[in-house]
Amino acid sequence: MTNYEEFRDSAVEAYKSLPEEMDPLYTRNHINLQLGKEIRASTDVDGESRRFREAYGALSKDLNAVEELRFDAAIGSTSSILSNPSVVSLVSPDELGYELINRKMHSNTEDKFAALIHANTREFVVIDVPEGKKAHINIAFVNTESPLVTQVLIRVGKNAKLKLTEFMHSKTAEHSLLGIMNEISSDNYSSVELGIVHNEGPSTKVLNFCKGLAGEGSSMRINFVYNGGRMVRSKNNVSAVGRSSNIEVRELAFSSSDQKFDINTVVRNAAEESNTLLESKAAVKDSSLCLLKGFARIDYGAKGSRSYVSERGLIVDKGAKIESLPSMAIDESEVKATHSSATAQVSEESLFYLAARGIPGSLANRLVLTGFFAETLYKMEDSMMKVMSLAMVKEKLDGLGFGHVPRITEDDVLLGSMTQRGINEMYEHYKFRQQAGSVT
Repeated sequence: MTNYEEFRDSAVEAYKSLPEEMDPLYTRNHINLQLGKEIRASTDVDGESRRFREAYGALSKDLNAVEELRFDAAIGSTSSILSNPSVVSLVSPDELGYELINRKMHSNTEDKFAALIHANTREFVVIDVPEGKKAHINIAFVNTESPLVTQVLIRVGKNAKLKLTEFMHSKTAEHSLLGIMNEISSDNYSSVELGIVHNEGPSTKVLNFCKGLAGEGSSMRINFVYNGGRMVRSKNNVSAVGRSSNIEVRELAFSSSDQKFDINTVVRNAAEESNTLLESKAAVKDSSLCLLKGFARIDYGAKGSRSYVSERGLIVDKGAKIESLPSMAIDESEVKATHSSATAQVSEESLFYLAARGIPGSLANRLVLTGFFAETLYKMEDSMMKVMSLAMVKEKLDGLGFGHVPRITEDDVLLGSMTQRGINEMYEHYKFRQQAGSVT
């Protein structure tokens, strides 16, 4: 295709004709995400721009008060802010070059809602880290009354390093949509860490798509935290296409009220001696639902590869539900691969044990949930992701909802600053082992 208009026309037709779920593995296990008024743009463009800037200003102020977080770009439904053009550029669909259009990883025919994002993208965020360079980038996506639909195209050169954090936030009383699509291509011996925090409000439905290709000897770490949004549909596919490449995907989901999360992630070994890991954890509260669909694929010829898939679920309230569906397809014999899944309710014995030591019920629940998520959180390098995640867990358990910037305490900052080594030392302590064994 020579221009994006052709691509968009194809996407419109695909969205109209494709079913909601095309994968035969999951046709009976997906949330019914009907979109109508959520994708209608507001006619009040000036009002939308004002609301975006007010919401972004409040978000920046609250986060700056914690750790002096600065955003290099802020993307809204109708307007954007670019504060660091040296590392990030904003490109309209009409300006997107022939090469970028034809190198896109997501196609219109593979998924109904991917086609929706292609058809409604207002602008592209383009990140290009040249060979041998380093970049640390923070981007805020702030949804208002109009739908926010955008794409992030990431190219990381040979021996380059990128650390990218994306915060998803919404400020809307009307039903709306936030759709984000990330595409990451990393060259040989590069390093990428992408962190995505979803904390949209209850009036927003969420579409999350991410694809990544890791080159020879490169490392790609992608961390997802799902906390906000009324309904969330996420599809991710990350492939180790270069020899000795390494991919780690970690997902944390905490749903409450009547939230519904549908999280489908594929990790693929496509080259010799490549390594992939998918670690998913979900906790559900009230009458919420979470579908965890992890799939690992090892291609023929990927000798000496290793793949590991782990899914863990914790049910806080009896009305909540988790469906965990780990799967594997292995076409090569000389590999090491394993997958596992376990889901359980919060143990009454554990809560009684804590209550007997003077810890009230709400705090006991908080300790159990924090411990459940902590092991995965502390494998992430971004301390702000850890601090925000811990604070969001705490406020949900206290019945304060989601979608706002949580109140972050000194305890959250202290826990968030701990390293994996510090956590390991805690686990090795005899008394901690006794308590951890009784509450998890």
